[in-house]
Amino acid sequence: MPHSAQTTAPAAQAGTGKPYPALPAEGPAQEQSRHTPGPWQVCPIGTPGGPVYKVAGSGWLIGTVGFEPNAQLIAAAPDLLAALKGMINEIDLGCRMRSAPVQAALEAIARAEGRQP
Repeated sequence: MPHSAQTTAPAAQAGTGKPYPALPAEGPAQEQSRHTPGPWQVCPIGTPGGPVYKVAGSGWLIGTVGFEPNAQLIAAAPDLLAALKGMINEIDLGCRMRSAPVQAALEAIARAEGRQP
């Protein structure tokens, strides 16, 4: 069930009795992204010291990384963030306890958006 358009009452954190903070009215997937829009691509660059991997998107250099698997993970970040936000919005957070994986997802979204979890 999609997240409601109004702020929900906090559910109690499992085992603590402390409430989770209410979600903003627009929900995590409705906030504006401030990062460079995806898709991001990985481009190997030959250097005298060995390969370096450039991550770029929308005509902007995101960064350079010396290890290809890390470059691939960085390049997937916009898609991963969008997918995680979509999944969270499919959960009706006001009607059930937030499990540890759901709480971890909310905290990861907050960190990705430059907010405190």
